[in-house]
This record gives sequence, C-alpha cells and structure tokens, in this order.
Amino acid sequence: MKKYWIFFVTACALSCAKTQENQVYQEQSEKETIAMINKADTGHYEKGVAYIRLTEKFAALVENDLEAGSIVTKSQPLNTLFDDLGVVSMRRLFPYAGEFEPRTRKEGLHLWYIVEYDTAQPQTKAEIALRSLDGISLVEGKRRIKNTAIFNDPMLNNQWGYINTAHKGVDVNVETVWKNYTTGNSNVIVSVVDGGVDLNHEDLIDNTLKGGANGSYNSVDNNYVIQADNHGTHVAGTIAAMNNNNKGVCGIAGGNYTTGEAGVKIMSCMIFKSVDNKTQQGDTPAAIKWGADHGAVISQNSWGYVVDTDNDGIISAEEREIAKNLTISAAEKAAVDYFIKYAGCDNNLNQLPSSPMKGGVVIFAAGNDNLPYGAPANYEPIISVGAIDQDGTRASFSNYGDWVDIAAPGVAIRSTIPEGYGNLQGTSMACPHVSGVAALIVSYYGGPGFTADMLKERLIGGANPNIIPKNHKIGSLVDALGSITYGSSDVPETVNTYEIKPVSNAVEFSWSVTGNSMGLPATGYVLYASEQPLNGLNPFKPGENVYMSIVTVDDKNIGDTMTGRLENLSFDTKYYVALAGYDYGRNFSELSPVKTIKTLTNNPPTITTNYSGSYSVHAHETIVIPYVISDPDGHVVTVEYSPGSNADTWQQGSSANVYQMEIVGNAEKPGNYTAKVLATDSYGLSASLDIPYTLLENQAPKVIKNVDNMIFNAEGSKFTLDMSEYIEDPDGENLKYSISITNPSVLNLNQQENILYGTTLGYGLTDVTLVGTDAKNLTASLQFKVLVKDSSVECTMYPNPVVDKLYITNSENPAVNTTIQIYSSSGKLVFETTEMVGAFVPAQIDFSSFAPGRYMVIIRYNGKEIKQNIVK
Repeated sequence: MKKYWIFFVTACALSCAKTQENQVYQEQSEKETIAMINKADTGHYEKGVAYIRLTEKFAALVENDLEAGSIVTKSQPLNTLFDDLGVVSMRRLFPYAGEFEPRTRKEGLHLWYIVEYDTAQPQTKAEIALRSLDGISLVEGKRRIKNTAIFNDPMLNNQWGYINTAHKGVDVNVETVWKNYTTGNSNVIVSVVDGGVDLNHEDLIDNTLKGGANGSYNSVDNNYVIQADNHGTHVAGTIAAMNNNNKGVCGIAGGNYTTGEAGVKIMSCMIFKSVDNKTQQGDTPAAIKWGADHGAVISQNSWGYVVDTDNDGIISAEEREIAKNLTISAAEKAAVDYFIKYAGCDNNLNQLPSSPMKGGVVIFAAGNDNLPYGAPANYEPIISVGAIDQDGTRASFSNYGDWVDIAAPGVAIRSTIPEGYGNLQGTSMACPHVSGVAALIVSYYGGPGFTADMLKERLIGGANPNIIPKNHKIGSLVDALGSITYGSSDVPETVNTYEIKPVSNAVEFSWSVTGNSMGLPATGYVLYASEQPLNGLNPFKPGENVYMSIVTVDDKNIGDTMTGRLENLSFDTKYYVALAGYDYGRNFSELSPVKTIKTLTNNPPTITTNYSGSYSVHAHETIVIPYVISDPDGHVVTVEYSPGSNADTWQQGSSANVYQMEIVGNAEKPGNYTAKVLATDSYGLSASLDIPYTLLENQAPKVIKNVDNMIFNAEGSKFTLDMSEYIEDPDGENLKYSISITNPSVLNLNQQENILYGTTLGYGLTDVTLVGTDAKNLTASLQFKVLVKDSSVECTMYPNPVVDKLYITNSENPAVNTTIQIYSSSGKLVFETTEMVGAFVPAQIDFSSFAPGRYMVIIRYNGKEIKQNIVK
C-alpha cells in the first residue's frame, strides 16, 4: 500500500510577540519625582521618549496641528519647549480608532501622546521640562521591556501549542514541567519514522544521532545517509529542538542549553526521499524495527495510508468505503508489535541496563481526511493522535472516532525545517507534541522497572479532558503537567490556619498558599460549608448537603495570601466550614480544621441621591438627578422604574449601580407627577422610592422697559443694546431674540445671542422691532425708532428725488406745530399743510400726483423758516 505524508504548509511571519508593561508615575513631590527620573536614567527607560497626558483644554488647542503631522502648534510655550528639547515628533499614543473613537475619547485615551526628543538630552531635564508646561498633566518614561518567556528561544512566543496566550489552557501545558521537573534526557531516544531529519540543523545538532550502525538509518537506500526533508525535520524540532540556546524554536523535550541539560535524542529513521521531484518510498516496517533494535523507546510516525487514491482532492463514496475497512498491513503490524515488545529490552525481554524503559510505545498521526476512520493509526496498541486548532476545537482536517486516543495542537505549528524554520499543519504536527510529552515522562520517571505500560497510562490518564468537546471524538488534550503529576501522592500541605468572616449570607476565607514537598504551590482549593459537622468529609465527594466553592491559585507562590468566598448560603444560620488544597492531578490534601460561623440577616437595597436641587421644572428646563442603588450585602439588585409622565425617563449610568432620572419640562402638560423606583435583591427583599416632581405652568416673556428712540447726526455711528435688559422671561429662561427693521438703508444690525450691534448707514428714519421667544414659542416685543440726520440741516426731507411719498422731519423732540408749503418752479403754491412734526414724527406728503420737475418746500415752526428744493 502507498503511504502519504500528513502535512499542510502555511505562511507565518517570523516575529516574536512581546509582553509590554507600563509604569505610570503617580503625582508626588518634585523631589520624589526627580529621584524617580534619575533612577530611570540608569537604563530602565528608552532614551529620548516620553509618554505625556494633556489636559482636555490643551488637547483641543493642539490636536489638529499634531494630527496633520506638524510640530508647530497654536501653543507658543509648547513650540518653545519643542525647540529646547529637540523634539522630532509628537503623536497620539492611542491612534484614531474609527468606530471605537467615541469610547476612546470617553476614557480620555486621546489625551495621551508620545513625545520623541533628542536622545542627547538628559531624561531628567526633559521630563521636568515637560512636566512644567501648563497643559501637560502627567509625564512618564517609556519603560524598556523584555521577553518574559521561560527560555530565550526567539520563536517560543510563536509556538502556541506550548504556551497559548490567546486561549488559556489550550496547549500541552509544558511550562511548569520545564521549570520544576525536566526538560528532557539524552538517555531517551525517539525514532522519527519520516522523511530525513536535518541532523546538522543549528537547533537540532546537539540532540540528533548521526547516521551509523547505532544511529540514524535510511530505509530507502538501506544505508546511513540521511537526506534532510521539511516534514521529518519539522516533526523532529517539535520533539527535541534545543531549548534556551537563543536560537529558533523550542522542543518539548529539547533540554536546556544554558544549564547544560541535554535533550532527548532524535534517531532519524528515513522512509522516503525526493528524487527528481518525485517521492521515493522506503521500507517502513524495517524503519520501525530499526528504532527498537538501536535504543529508541518511542516510535514517532506522522504518516498514514492513502485514501484519495485517484489524487483528485475529493474522497468519493467508493474511496470512503475502502477507507472504512482499511486496517494496518501485516508487515507494519509485525513491526509495531516488535517495537512495543522489544524496545529497551535484550533478547530475553529483560530491560537493558542502559535503557530508561522496558518496552516501547508507537505513536501515529490519526490522518487528515476528516473521516471517522484512519489506518494504520486505528490499530489498538498504537497511540493515535488527533489535531486541534488554537481555540481547542477539532482541526477541520483531523480524522476522528473512538479509536483516537489523544489530541494535540496541529494548526500553524512553528518548528525547524532544513536550514531554517517554518509553519506546517496537520495531524503530522500534532503527533510529535504527544511524542515530546511521552519523552518528557520517560526523561523524568525512566529507569529500572519503568515500563511502556506505565508511560502509556500516564500519557493517556494525565491528559486534560476539559478542553476538547467530547463529541469531537479525538480524545483528551495531551497535558505534560497532568501526565507528570498523574496519580501523585505528593499533595499540598494542609491549611491549618485560616480566617473567616460572615458577609450577609456568604462566608469569606483568607489563608496562605501551601505547597508540596517539591516546593510547588497548590493548583487550587475547595471551600466547604454545611449545616452539619464536616468530620470525616471526603474532599473529592463531599455529599449533597455540602456547599462548595473552587478557588484556583493561578500565579501565586507558596506563602502568598489567598481569599475565597462561599456564597448563596442561608441567612442567619450556623455553618461548619473548612477547606482543602489540591494539586494539578486533583489529588487533595487533608481537610483543614473545621470552624463554625453564623451568617448575617439580609438587608434591603438602598436608593440614594446627592441631588439637592428643585424638583419643580420649568418648561425650558431639563434636570438630571443621579441615583445610586446598591445592596449592603453585595447581592445582585434588579431595578424597576415606573415613570410619572412622558416627561421623565430612567437609564443606567457609567457603572453598574449608578442611574440617572431625567425630567424634560416641556414634554408634558403642567401638573404634579410621581415616578417610582423599585430595587429588589436576588433573595426578594426590596426597597422603593417615590419621586414626586412638578411641571410648572409656562409664563410668557414680558417687556420690562422700553428702548428710547435714538438720534444720530452722522453715518457710521454705532450703538450696542443688551436685549435681555428690555425683554425677560418670568420663568428665568434665556430667551431667543430676533430683530426686524423697516428701512435697512438707514441702519445695519448684527445680533450675537442677546446683544444687538447697530451701525448707521445713511440719513433717514427707521423702525426697529425686538422680539423675545421662550421654549413654548410665546413672545413679547417692543419697537423703537432710529433717526440719522445731517447735523447742519434743521429739517430733513427724504427721499430726494421723490417718486411717491416725501417725508419731512425737523430736529424737535417732541413734535411741534409745523406749516409746510410747496411751490412749483413757476412760483405757484401747489400744496400746503399744518401738522405736528418732529424728529421721530415725520410729515408724510403724497407726491404721486405731482408733475415731474423741481419744487420749493418752505417749512415754518417755532418762528423758523427753512427753504429746501425737492425734485419729483
């Protein structure tokens, strides 16, 4: 039967993610600040870079200039500071965030900027100068950062299968094993039955067996010449790339170069090679057996049988049926059985003194056909490996079924390739994760009496069953720490001293983290409470009437303070309480001493406000009243609101227990109304609050005094008028003012809110009307006159020439009795009238019936006679 090599290639940038930590200077005395900055100058901070936070007012002044890329702004002090410090750029620390910009600005993140200045400037001087500028509220240095991974291999952060930061727990959980148990042992040999391994790769050279009678073997040509292959080299790197050598990637069992700990050894058992771009296949049974005969105790196999026999990329019904009935070949079965039986043994099945294990394990990739079948991996003695994606779900390509024993990461896996590094994916990449963990187990427990069955029990039994959904049918997730600690009796020490206190119907615990004999902290603790004595409690199976709460230790160390809480107990009730620690394998310590405690009585929620203003609302007003609704016992509170009218609304504020009531004065007719708030805790105890308010009757604006008529003797004269001094609102509303004018050729008016600015344009008289309008569109208005005249002329006639109506005024105020006579050019009297005329009371003469021509107008008043010519 043909073989196929289970792998997919994917591209990935060779970049290392870094964990960035920031330190913010707190406001402090200048002396303390300088001391901190001087310390920063010793190398803890990046030179020539500072983070600053602007005030809102200052940011509004300069942000448009800075956004445009300019370092010349509307702030001259900032420009001067830029020159002094040799500033080369200033940009937002948190860039414009598109749809998320509103919340970015709400949280004040738009106020943060990065300033880059001349690196020759002392950091102390630069930061004090920045801090001294009015408008900069905070200055801090940019902390230097480092990769905090356990090893210094640059690509470890790309190996999510080891440490998954995106989906915590979805990895092989190897870091703690590296830190506290083992990184591998050169006495353990893993035979990689695959394409040839690059035995001289910079990251593998110390952990590979070179070709020879007791080393790597080429089953294609039946010699010891190993041709480096992408697939085989990638598999080998996952198992045994050297760790902590400041190169490339890490291997699961690759040792620790810095401390001189050797990793496990890779024996390349080459079963195919490329000849003229075609794959030439070797003898896989012979390659498997070679490993058993030459010291390997783990046989790693990332290959399987071809299912898509016509190579069209589609598995037909016929091909699927064949795959369903496919089993391991007799020759390969014989080789697998041989390896399991004789690896690590002499001819009489006695464990060899030099071998870390009696017998061997054979590990196979499950296959990439997305089928519930897979051979030869489905042979029962084989450990078959399925693949997961980074989120813990079955990889789309992975075969599955009850025959799959265990799963491992298999998507976007970074590892070694000949003379470099790259990403591949497939169950081929999942399989060496399991082989690597198996190698760690043998490295730690291996020795006289350690058997392949012990390894297999730890490997499968210690796998994590809580990550991969059961219906994915690829087994549990391989777990290095789980397997190392499987069945351990080295449990955490008992907690003998702890504190408790009642909080409503909960009990709060406080204690110190305990650890085992190796100095490893407990993985977590279980808190217990019961109304019956806890004597004889089984921590693993406490019984139906016992309350429990699990608290995980996470990143704490032995001796650190832990706190936990048992909730939802009965009120005002006596309880027996205790706690017990457990290790990663869920092995429990002894139960702590039992204590008794009584829970408290339930208290209702509280509804409070610091609002001290009026609840009487004018039509022009909108008031917002803040309320804080909380529960003194810390219980969850449900809030119900019943509005008093269409004028009031209720909404949650910026935090969980803050609310706002808004009353809009013109949203409902005047009257008295009452809104109601009901707050109920999770146990049904409630508090209510009635909120009465009054919507006041709207009063129309009123004229409080008149504007005196105005006389100006020249064009270009100016005046200013505050309209709010003449028309006001009895309800205290800021009115909207409008103006109108009858003769715009006489006067120009400009308005800015309630202030009126006037400028005379020409001689004549005009009426000005002022109108004040409130929120209900009720108005009040007044009028005044503006006269613009020539001071050298006693009387004014306009317009001249005249078409229809002629207006005549004099300089008298109030008006006086005035005689007006009009003569034609021939001296004939054509019009005469006597009436009251003044500066603001013009005589109006209808000229529409007069013939065109020149006329003499004689005006007599108070003993004066004035003659003027007029043209019709």
